Amino acid sequence: IVSETLEHLPVGSAGELVMRGPGVFNGYLGQTDLYESSLTPDGFFRTGDLAKLDDDGYVHITGRLKDLIIRGGVNISPVGIEDTLAGHPAVRRVAALGEPDERLGERLCAVVVPSGQSEISLEVLIEWSSSQGLPRRYWPESVRVVSEMPVTAAGKIRKNQLRDELFGGTT
Repeated sequence: IVSETLEHLPVGSAGELVMRGPGVFNGYLGQTDLYESSLTPDGFFRTGDLAKLDDDGYVHITGRLKDLIIRGGVNISPVGIEDTLAGHPAVRRVAALGEPDERLGERLCAVVVPSGQSEISLEVLIEWSSSQGLPRRYWPESVRVVSEMPVTAAGKIRKNQLRDELFGGTT
């Protein structure tokens, strides 16, 4: 686990997961420069995953570097926010995105596909977040209700495409 400056971090610290060894692939076909740019100076492959290493040596993935919301210079992982909001009975699907903001860079926006005819509002999501113990700094600041979200063949939400569709590709 390394910091933004690629310094190895102690156990329990959050940072980017890097790895090396015989089980790590050895390059992108025909894209040597891309592969080399993904290596640390000491030869570790930068996965782009945010993680922590616990005292027993287990790795806990906490999010993706490129999936971060950056509000006022603070990096926010959407994983815990999405997990909390997804537990609301009126939410069928949810994505937490950074909505462009002139002052803070981004603000936290919950994009929701409701289940059935349920009404979803910012107030409902904030009340739910509070009742579930989600810290206030992770509460959504806006909500966009959509009928569907773009997904990959595996069913994962295409957040970059969704962000572009909602905010015009400004982030």
